[in-house]
Amino acid sequence: MNKVISASQKATREQTKEHNKRFILKMIYERDPISRADLARLTKLTRASISNVVGTLLEEGMVSEVGLAKKSVGKPPTLLSFNKDARQLITLDLASDMFRGSLMNLRGEVLERVKVSLGEQRGPAAVEQVIALIEQLQERATQPVLGIGIGTPGVVEPYQGVVKNAINLNWTDLALRDVLEERFSLPVYLANDAQLAALAQFLFSSREDGIQNLILVKVGRGIGSGIIFGGEIFFGDGFSAGEIGHVVVDPNGKLCTCGHKGCLETVASTRALSEQMSQIAAANPSSKLHQTVRNGEPLSSNAILQAYLDHDFTVQPVIERSGRSLGAAMAHLVGAMNIRHIYIAGSMARFGDAFLEPIRQEVFRRSYPVLINQIEIKISELGADIVLLGAAALVLNFELGIV
Repeated sequence: MNKVISASQKATREQTKEHNKRFILKMIYERDPISRADLARLTKLTRASISNVVGTLLEEGMVSEVGLAKKSVGKPPTLLSFNKDARQLITLDLASDMFRGSLMNLRGEVLERVKVSLGEQRGPAAVEQVIALIEQLQERATQPVLGIGIGTPGVVEPYQGVVKNAINLNWTDLALRDVLEERFSLPVYLANDAQLAALAQFLFSSREDGIQNLILVKVGRGIGSGIIFGGEIFFGDGFSAGEIGHVVVDPNGKLCTCGHKGCLETVASTRALSEQMSQIAAANPSSKLHQTVRNGEPLSSNAILQAYLDHDFTVQPVIERSGRSLGAAMAHLVGAMNIRHIYIAGSMARFGDAFLEPIRQEVFRRSYPVLINQIEIKISELGADIVLLGAAALVLNFELGIV
């Protein structure tokens, strides 16, 4: 007698099949190359299940057979390897005035780079720049695009893909995922740029050292931090955990774009650095930046960094003040979370120890003495691509379950 299979049973079977597929692909991704026999041993799945899933992955081009394992007794098993070029990823970093995008393979290796200048464009005009960036990258893709990952400033609801508030872009309750998925017919994932930077730090560096908890503070045009707790991003109840850029550090300070006075971004961001150095260079003819300011040209963080590397004595004190201000704000975060491993990223991190040491000193000065010897503050080694890597990880996690 034929048995009637209910819709719920079919759904359960399909879910189990998809779960096994992701599980096996993750194993191949992490232990590349690996044999079918080793997959069965590690996953505890039957050889028949392994064979069926691997057959599907071979047909999809996600894995390849790459030769025989070295074996002293019996027939050597065939090895399977993850095909990093089977699909491509579009990743965006929207955290500065220069929107950056990349086309990556499935190992997070950059294949193409594109930039578009935001200029004074905000609101819907900034969304159009995002669309233009994706269009350029899509045109350069040589394999099917798996999805689009985006790191954006502001408070982001990642599960719905909504930018709740991004002050610097004038975005409020922007359903960016829906806009882009309708336009490109591709899955889109987005999160706050600092939170994605923290994810990248965990997945591509710190996890190898067994670190499960970390804080990454990203300092550029804006300032934010991401918290990894138990190996996952800690978003907080309102998805804004780690949002320290608009914490007031000087109640009598400069008016911030958020409406408050003396926010951390007004004293420690690259915008604040440019404003402070412009005033100093204008008043000091011995500064290497004096003529640039006299000519009415804006000071970029690149120009200030070069002046610092050329031993312009006027730069160091400003970098130190920025570091101390950041350290003062970070001390509260470090004390509240009791997380040992802290990383600094973003364009300000390029100033190295000149920026790092005052941060350390201020955090240690303001921290509970028992905790000082446990706190480790470093510059992230992932460089300028850290948000792009985090965006890639977001797509890989949701679409393939491999990171």
